[in-house]
Amino acid sequence: MAQYFDPTTGTIKRQVYEWDDFGVGLYVADGYVDANYVEGSVSGIDWDSWTDWETGTGGFYTIGAGDPITFKSDIKDLGRITDVNPLCTVDAVGVVNVKVFAANTIDSSSDLPGDPVITGGTESTLYGVRARYFQYLVEVSDDSDQIAQIKAVTTDLNATTQQEFVIGDSGTHDGTQAERLAPLELNYSKLIHLGGNARQTLEDAPFITVGDLTVSPAEARYTVHKVQRDVAVEDSSTVIGITDQAQNQTINLQTGHPQTTTRTYKWSPASIEFNVVNADPGTGLFYGRGITVTDTDDSIRFSTTDITEPSTSQDYTLEGWVKIAAELATDTDPQYQHPSYFVELYANSGEYIRLSTSTVLGKLNFAANYNGTTTTIYSNYGATNPEGDWIYWRIRRESGTVYANIISTETQLGTSNTWGYNSGHVNAGDLGSNDPAALYMDDIRWSETSRTATPTAPFTVDANTLVLVTGALVSTSTIAVTDVVTTDADVNLQIVGLPAIRSDEDGNIVLA
Repeated sequence: MAQYFDPTTGTIKRQVYEWDDFGVGLYVADGYVDANYVEGSVSGIDWDSWTDWETGTGGFYTIGAGDPITFKSDIKDLGRITDVNPLCTVDAVGVVNVKVFAANTIDSSSDLPGDPVITGGTESTLYGVRARYFQYLVEVSDDSDQIAQIKAVTTDLNATTQQEFVIGDSGTHDGTQAERLAPLELNYSKLIHLGGNARQTLEDAPFITVGDLTVSPAEARYTVHKVQRDVAVEDSSTVIGITDQAQNQTINLQTGHPQTTTRTYKWSPASIEFNVVNADPGTGLFYGRGITVTDTDDSIRFSTTDITEPSTSQDYTLEGWVKIAAELATDTDPQYQHPSYFVELYANSGEYIRLSTSTVLGKLNFAANYNGTTTTIYSNYGATNPEGDWIYWRIRRESGTVYANIISTETQLGTSNTWGYNSGHVNAGDLGSNDPAALYMDDIRWSETSRTATPTAPFTVDANTLVLVTGALVSTSTIAVTDVVTTDADVNLQIVGLPAIRSDEDGNIVLA
C-alpha cells in the first residue's frame, strides 16, 4: 500500500487518490500507472466503468482499507547481550501494533532476521528479551472512520531491574513438591536471577534448582532437593592397606612399622615396605650412594590357628615376591641391605623352614634353612635394576616332600616335614639379627595344595587359597549417595528481574 512522509505535518500518511486522478483507460501493470495507455489495449482498465472501490482482477485493490502503513527503526546495538524491556510509545492515528525483532548477531542487512520476539497488540502482557541487537516495526491500520497516520515513535531499551526476597517454608508455596511457585510481591516481565538456599540439618543438605525460565519467564519456579544417603554402601574409591584378600586372617601382629607403599610394587597398586629407606638426595631414588635405613626388624605374622590340615601328608604352598633394596658400593656392584632371612614357616612342633640371604662380591646368595640345615638355592644373583629386582620365591610340599624355589631354581629340602598338621604361623619381613635390611614384599600366598607354576599375574583367591596378604586396595564402608529426592524445607530466595511490561489500549509498549 502506498505511503509517504508529509513534511508539512511531519507525519507518515497513506497515499490517497481521487477517482478523477485515474481518468479513463489508464494502463496499470507491473506496479506503475501509464497515462499514455491507448484505449483498447488488452491490459488496460476503463476506470469509468467502475462505480465503487473494490478488489479488481489482476491484483488491483481498494485504496484506504488495505495493509497498514509502517515505520521501521534502525538496528539498535546495546553493545552486549543483556536482558531489557523494549518499550515503545507511538503518536498515531488509527490502530497501532508494535513488533520487536531481536538478535545476538547481525549481517550486512539493514533488517534483523527471523520473526518478531514481541507482537504487541493492545492490552496484552508482554515479556522482556535477552539479546544485543533490537529493531522496532510500527504498524498503524485505518480505524473505522480515520485514515492511518504515524506522527512520532519513541523507543527505549530499558535495563532497569527490581528485586525482592522470599523467606519461609517452601511447603506453603503454590505448586507441588516437584516444583514450587515462589510468592512474589512485585510483577516481572522477565526473571534474571532466582537463587537461594535451604536450611541445612546434620542429616540433610538441601539445595535449590530453578525451573525453566523460558517456559514461564516471569514466574519464580524452583525445587528443593535433598541427598538421600546410605551408610552401608561400600565405596569404590578405596584406600591402601595390608590385608588378607582371602579374608581368613587379620594381619594384626606386627613388629616395627611395616606399611604399604605405592612407590614400587610387583603388582599394582602397592606393595608392603619393611623398614624405611631414605632416598638418595642427589637423585631422589631409593638407591645410590649413602642410603640409610631408619627402622629395623619390621615384620608381619599371620597365624594358622584356623587352618587345620586334615593329615600329616597334606600338600601346601607358601609363595610370593621380594625386592631387596641396594646401594652402589662401586659403579657396577650393588651393596644389598638384606635381611638374614625374609620368610619363616614355623610349626608349634618346633619345625621351621626359612629362606635366607647373604652377600658375596656385591651379589646375593639365597638359601633355605630347614630345621638347622642350610641348602643353597641360587648363588651370585646380581640385580639388573640397581634398586633391586622383584624375585619370586616359594616353599611347597607335595606327597610328603618339601621343596624351596628362588626365581626359577627349585631344591628338595627333605621328606619328613609334618608342618601344617600342627598349627603355627608365618613370619615375613626383616627377620634375623644382621644389619638393618630394606626390602619390599608383594602377594604372599598360603595354599592347601602344591603349586609349581611361576606366576605371571597377580595371585587370585581360588578354592585352594587360604591366605593372600597384599599391599592392596581395601574396600571401606562409607557414606555413599544413592538418590536425590525432592523435599520441602525453609528457604531463603532472592529474585531479580525486569519490571512487568504490557501493551496499553493505544498499542504502546509501556511499564505495567
